[in-house]
Amino acid sequence: MMQREYMRTLYRKYGNDKRRIVQEYAAAEIQGKVARYSNRGNRSGDQYAKELYRDGVKRGWLFK
Repeated sequence: MMQREYMRTLYRKYGNDKRRIVQEYAAAEIQGKVARYSNRGNRSGDQYAKELYRDGVKRGWLFK
């Protein structure tokens, strides 16, 4: 599953609970369930998940 689709799925499941969404996304990425579009440097799964969540909220794709 691609990252945006999975982040949207988690958003629908957990609502606005950012901490829970970030934890679930980071765990899924470690398990190989989510494919990143790009590596974006040496950021950990949690850091990357927080950035992805923030981008999704800011750009509005999380809510579609």
